[in-house]
Amino acid sequence: MIDFSRQVSLLGEECQKRLFNSSVFVAGVGALGCVVAELLVRAGIGTLWLTDFATIDPPDLNRQLLYTSEDLGKKKVFIAKEKLKRINPSANIFPIDAKIKSGFELPEKLDVVVDCLDNFESRFFLEELAWKRGIPLVHGGISRFFGQVTVVIPGKTKRLSEVFKGAKDESHVPVVGYVPVVVGALQVHQVLNLLCNKPTLTNKLLILDLASLSIEEINLT
Repeated sequence: MIDFSRQVSLLGEECQKRLFNSSVFVAGVGALGCVVAELLVRAGIGTLWLTDFATIDPPDLNRQLLYTSEDLGKKKVFIAKEKLKRINPSANIFPIDAKIKSGFELPEKLDVVVDCLDNFESRFFLEELAWKRGIPLVHGGISRFFGQVTVVIPGKTKRLSEVFKGAKDESHVPVVGYVPVVVGALQVHQVLNLLCNKPTLTNKLLILDLASLSIEEINLT
């Protein structure tokens, strides 16, 4: 069992209770999703839904922290669940081996959706699902030494499909392993702030360039 006392001393008992009783959906358990999922179970999130359809390949291992060479060829969602349950056996973890596309539906009773996907078509579809249900979405994206994070709240903020309208996807995006660690941690920070009613990046886009160690916050209104 995890002792959350050091975290409670910072977040407070009421916030920790909210985390225990929360349900979070993580879309994609690749580079960002591995970081996000692990930090969420270590934070005490009670229920975690994981969605991915891919298997673990050798190029994944430089940045997808839940996997090792022993996991090659296996489904990401099932290995992720196995590793996460070892960290926090009390967490309820539900893997969904599926691609987020037409016909996919979000589980019931979600508090937050976390976008850890790698293409805008899937992101926009995920956002549409969350928007219709009134569920906040925490977006993260990475490429090379860059990362970005924002929070979408239905009816209160701009949508990803507006902010990134016309954006083009890259194939085989190059990325250094520490970039998703930084961006994923910032996404988790936003998830916890949403759940505990603390300030978030609503209508703001945080852009990081780790090559130059620069951070820029863009007002989306």
